[in-house]
Amino acid sequence: MASLNEFLASRHRALLRARAERQRELASIEEEIRQIEKAAQAAEIVIPDEKEMFREKIARVRLPTTIKEAAIEALTDEPLGMTANAILKVVNEKLGTDYPRSSLSPQLSRLKGEGVVYREDDRWVLVPK
Repeated sequence: MASLNEFLASRHRALLRARAERQRELASIEEEIRQIEKAAQAAEIVIPDEKEMFREKIARVRLPTTIKEAAIEALTDEPLGMTANAILKVVNEKLGTDYPRSSLSPQLSRLKGEGVVYREDDRWVLVPK
């Protein structure tokens, strides 16, 4: 078994190598972006900048409007599921509300009845599509 010192040194080297690889990948991507922008400019093609693309993306995002929608959205990012309390926290953050736990439970039960979620121990899990 490796000592803590050996483990830390080995892990540090691995992370440095991974970072260097990502930096090379990023440099390659940046160069390709420059080439595309140069070609677009020569062809008089307008490419939206990052801010404009972000604004377009935000405009397409539909925020959840119900507890059920917000709960489904919360579970979408958690393949292993979440406890009801964790779901409630996300629901309240997404909706900007302060719903009590008693408001979430019936919605989770309805989602279970609809075959959208299931219980696994103390967690609610989204049924795979």
